[in-house]
Amino acid sequence: MDRSQAYLLMRRISTMGTIVSPKWLLARMYEPDLVIADCRFALGKPLSGRSTYEEAHIPGAVYLDLEQDLSAPVGEHGGRHPLPEPEALQAVFRRAGIGPDSRVVAYDDQGGAMASRLWWLLRWLGHDAVYVMDEGFGAWQAAGFPVTAETRIVVPGGFAARPQPHR
Repeated sequence: MDRSQAYLLMRRISTMGTIVSPKWLLARMYEPDLVIADCRFALGKPLSGRSTYEEAHIPGAVYLDLEQDLSAPVGEHGGRHPLPEPEALQAVFRRAGIGPDSRVVAYDDQGGAMASRLWWLLRWLGHDAVYVMDEGFGAWQAAGFPVTAETRIVVPGGFAARPQPHR
């Protein structure tokens, strides 16, 4: 990426907020730098997120599980959904196809709670181009936008974790 492309990308990112609409995502869902992350998860039914993803999701979305991908195993002192090590998250994000120039849009069906965790983790690791889709998967479906049960073949990304302790 040359300087002018980098400038345009940073300008585009800096003019966006944290929340994007389903309509915004629909208009951009096939852009090559966009990674769509389905973060649906139900605390009382931990396997339901993956099964709902397998039934229907936004085309091109990858699934990131709260317990398997976005949390560390529970340690000897307990706690629910501990913070993973940066290296573990780096591997997860690379497998999801996230690279240094990726824009990531996360969604869930819990009012943004699960998608916001992905937003925070990526920002903590130095990736600012991450957004949460307003009103989640329900709003996408209510708008009549396309869904699929097909999973995409993911080309691993080159995400590099750069922890930002102030975030």
